[in-house]
Amino acid sequence: MSPNPSSVLITFENYPFSEVEVFKYSAATGRPLAGAHFRIQGFFVEGNAPQIIDQTLVTDSSGCVLFQGLPAGSYTVSEVFPPPGYMLSEPVFQNVNVSWGQVVGHPSRPAPRLHFYNQPLAYLEVIKIDGNTNAGLPGATFELRDPTTGYTWQGVTGANGRVIIGQEGTNFLIPGRTYILTEIQAPVGYILNSTPREVVLSSVGRNTVTIANYHNPSLTIIKRDRDNQSNLLAGAVFEVEFENGQPIPGSPFTTDSNGRIVIPQIMGHNETERTVIVTETIPPPGFNLAVPNHRRVVMRAGEDNTVVFENTRMPYLEIVKIDEVTGDPVPGAWFHIEYLGASPGTGTGNIGTPGPLTGNPFVTDQRGRIRIPRNYSGRFLIREIRAANGYWLDPLEQNRTWIIELRDNEDYTLIVENIMLPTLVIRKRNAVTWQGIYMTRFRVQFEIPNSPNINLIGYFNTNREGYIILPFVDVGWYIITEVRAAPGMTLETE
Repeated sequence: MSPNPSSVLITFENYPFSEVEVFKYSAATGRPLAGAHFRIQGFFVEGNAPQIIDQTLVTDSSGCVLFQGLPAGSYTVSEVFPPPGYMLSEPVFQNVNVSWGQVVGHPSRPAPRLHFYNQPLAYLEVIKIDGNTNAGLPGATFELRDPTTGYTWQGVTGANGRVIIGQEGTNFLIPGRTYILTEIQAPVGYILNSTPREVVLSSVGRNTVTIANYHNPSLTIIKRDRDNQSNLLAGAVFEVEFENGQPIPGSPFTTDSNGRIVIPQIMGHNETERTVIVTETIPPPGFNLAVPNHRRVVMRAGEDNTVVFENTRMPYLEIVKIDEVTGDPVPGAWFHIEYLGASPGTGTGNIGTPGPLTGNPFVTDQRGRIRIPRNYSGRFLIREIRAANGYWLDPLEQNRTWIIELRDNEDYTLIVENIMLPTLVIRKRNAVTWQGIYMTRFRVQFEIPNSPNINLIGYFNTNREGYIILPFVDVGWYIITEVRAAPGMTLETE
C-alpha cells in the first residue's frame, strides 16, 4: 500500500462446498435398493481447530443418497445398516478424496460417485413329501438352528407340504452359512425322520430342501378256515412282539367279526425296517391252533404288510341211535366216550389229553342223537353202556364198543342200530274148548347167560283171555312153571 492511498481494494475468496453421491444396488439383480443407511466421516482444518464432518443418510427408492456441504478433503463412506433382506456390502468402507466445488451436474467438476453392492439374505423352503408318492405332506414341524449364534426357528408344513423358514417380511438367513435342520414332529401317520441335516445356504434368496417321509405301516393279521377260505374267523387271540421280545402296545389282540386284526403305525422313529413276531395263542372257538402258530414278519417303512393264519376246524362227533327194524330214532340210550389220543394223518398236531370226555355219560336226545362239537383229531372209544327203555343191550361189551378216528375239518357220524327187547307171552287154555283160562298162576325165571345162576323174574296170573304178557324181556332162556291152577282146573303134571 502506498503511504497515501486514495483507495483500498480488499479481496475475499470463497471455495464452494462439494457433494458425494452414493448408490446402492442388489448384487443378485442389479436393481437399486432403498433403505440402506450410509455414513460419511472426515474432518476439515479451519483456523487452528479441525471441523468434524459426520453425516448419515438413507437411500431412497432410486437407491441413492447425496451427501452435501463437504469441504475438500479425504472421507470415508461406510454402510451402517443394509437394506431389509440384504447383507452388508463387501467392502463396507470406501474412501473418497473431494476437491472444492465438486457437485452433481457440474460439467468439469462432477461430484464423486460411490457404488455399493449387497448380497441378498437367504431363506429356506422345506418341502415335505411322501417317499412313495411324492405328494406334499402337511403337519411336519421343523427346527432350523444356527450353530454360530445358537438361534433357532421353527415352522410347520402347510397343506402343500411346504414351509418357509428365515423370512419374516424379509429374508434374514445368511448365505454361505451352515445351518442344522431337524424334523421334530412327523406328519400324522408317518415315521419321524429326526436325523439332523446340515444345510449350506447359497447366495440367492430361496434355498430349497426336500425331505421324504414314509407312511408308518400297519400290520394286518387275517384268520381264516383252511378248507373254506371265505370263512373268516373271529375270536382268535394273537400275541405280537418285536424281535427283542418287547410286546407291541395293545398285545394280545383278538380277531374281529371279519377275522382281522389291524395294528397301525407299528414302527418307531427313524426306523426303515423292523421284524415282529406274531404268535397265535388261542384259536377261534371250534378250531385248532394254526400250524405253525407263529410267524416272523418284516415291516418296512411305507409298506403295509398282511399275514394270514389258516386254521382247521375241530370236527364234530355225532352218534345216531335208530331202531333196527323201523329206522326210527331211539332216545335215552347211554354212551361212554373216551379220547385215546392223536394218530398219524388225522390232524395238525393239536393233541388233547387222553381220557373220558367231560359230560360222560352221553344220552341220546329225542331225535336219537348225541352231538359233541369241537373235538381233537385222533382216535376215540365209544361204548354203549345202557340201552334205551325197551331195547336190548348186547351182553358182550365188545359188540357194543367202537374205535373211530376223527380228522380235522371232517365230521364223523356213528350210526348204532338197536332192536327192541322181545315180549314173552304165556297163554293158558282149556284142553277141550281151547278157550283161555283166567287166574292160572305162573313162576317165570331167567337163566343168566354163561352162569349156572337162575334169576327169578316173578309170579304172574293169566288174564281173562288166559294170557300173561311180559314186554321188553332180556334175550335168553326162561323157565316157566305153572304153580297154581285156576279155580276148577287141575294143575298140570308131567
